[in-house]
Amino acid sequence: MKFGRHRSSHFNPILILPIFSIALLAYTIFRISFNYVQENRQSLNLLCMDNPIKSKLSSKTDIVFMHFKSITPFNIIAIKSLKSTGCQASIVVFLNPANVKHNSDYNEMRKFDVEIVEDINYSYPIENHEKIYLEKHPHTTRVLHVSDTTIFFQKDPFSDIPSDKISFVVEPRSIKSVQDEYYTLQSCFGELTKPIKDNFMISNSLFFGNAAQYLDVLNITLSSIERLNCHTENNFKFHLNYLLWTEAFKVKNINYTFIGCEGGFTNIHWCLTDQKVDINDKGQVLTSSGFVPSGVQQFNEIRLLSDYLFAACKIQKPGKKHKKQPKVEQK
Repeated sequence: MKFGRHRSSHFNPILILPIFSIALLAYTIFRISFNYVQENRQSLNLLCMDNPIKSKLSSKTDIVFMHFKSITPFNIIAIKSLKSTGCQASIVVFLNPANVKHNSDYNEMRKFDVEIVEDINYSYPIENHEKIYLEKHPHTTRVLHVSDTTIFFQKDPFSDIPSDKISFVVEPRSIKSVQDEYYTLQSCFGELTKPIKDNFMISNSLFFGNAAQYLDVLNITLSSIERLNCHTENNFKFHLNYLLWTEAFKVKNINYTFIGCEGGFTNIHWCLTDQKVDINDKGQVLTSSGFVPSGVQQFNEIRLLSDYLFAACKIQKPGKKHKKQPKVEQK
């Protein structure tokens, strides 16, 4: 007790100033840190960001081909979400002039830095226009083909696009499992289809890769269509599958690989096995294994997911019936 009283009797008030300064500095640092965390939390959602950082994973020599029969909010969300990833690729939109209306959706699309090609003869496969375009732009490095009008982008898709080969998306069903499609394939190739009937069907709504090899795939497939004079509604898909599974591309030294639900793009129709969609803390859709895909196809099949994505992009959603209504949960 005496020791304590002895020290207190010699207390120097001047010491209050540095102690107060230290306390004030600590409080200021805390407030700055707290505000930073709060601001970070408010900006965690990465979907449809207005001012994204330019991606270093793509450049103007990369091209995204999009095919729209008409212009709807689903097309707008595809382009806006792609732009919001910071993707630097050139976007080329092919339109059917017979169905295009210069309405508010069309005007909205023109606000984005996209090249619109309307002068299209739809008596040819739509891929023929990509062939012509690539021949006029020989310095293209990589290509992403999108003919699915219901796709949403969460990351720069070129982070998953190889520069030395082509990636084909596998549909988890055999060629023979859909009788109408198998019959159409048989009408073009006859008995030659039997050896490949148990192989997986390859999608033509999404495939991508090295531009030179992509052009080779187009040339071989389009030549096959002309040679056999087999023109069907989805003839490119059937010729693509036949040529791929009979190794016509391999003979021409085209390198390719197959991807599924975890290959950078996920298709809600094929990949949603448990009827539930998980969202991470950045607002991104996850695959069943917790992977963040670059693109989400056919999201319109799930009403809650569709509502969520349109709201994230601040786009008025069109009225539409939906097949599934699973839960959308945040992880």
